[in-house]
Amino acid sequence: MATRRQLGFKDNILMIEIKINTDALQNSLNAIAQRTSNTQPLMTQLARIMRNAVLDNFEAGGRPAWAPRKYPSAREGSGLLQASGRLRNSITQNSTATEAVVGTNVEYAAIHNFGGQTAPHTILPKNGKALNLADGLPNASITPAVRFLHVRLWFFNLTTNRL
Repeated sequence: MATRRQLGFKDNILMIEIKINTDALQNSLNAIAQRTSNTQPLMTQLARIMRNAVLDNFEAGGRPAWAPRKYPSAREGSGLLQASGRLRNSITQNSTATEAVVGTNVEYAAIHNFGGQTAPHTILPKNGKALNLADGLPNASITPAVRFLHVRLWFFNLTTNRL
C-alpha cells in the first residue's frame, strides 16, 4: 500500500504535477512560421492569376459581357478593345513580398477601363480634305467604361492553380 507521501500528499495537501510535452506543437508552429515568412512566391502566383483573369476578360469579351460597339461596322472582325491587340498585350504583372499588381502602361487604357469624356480636340481627316460630320459628331467624345482590368475575387486552390 502506498504512503501519503508517495501519493503526492505533503502536509495534508494533495500535490499534483502535470507535464505536457509541447515539442510536436512547437515544431509545427515553427514550420508554419517559416513557410509564411517569405510571401514573395504567394504574391507572384497571385499576380499571375490576376493577369490571367484580365486576359480572360479580353477572350470572353468581358465578364460580365461588355456592351456592343456603338457603330458595329467599325473594325469588323475584331473583338471590343482588340483591334490591334496592343492593349491586351500590354497587360503586365508585378509583385513584391506584400503586394500583387496587374496593370498596363498604354496611354488610352484608363479612359477605356473607367470611361469618361475626352477633352475637346481638333479632328482632322485621315483621307481626303474634309470630314463627314453628318451625324453631328462633337470634337469631344464620351467613352463608356469597358472594365478590362476587372478581377473577380474567388476562393481558389493555389496548389492546382485553378480559380
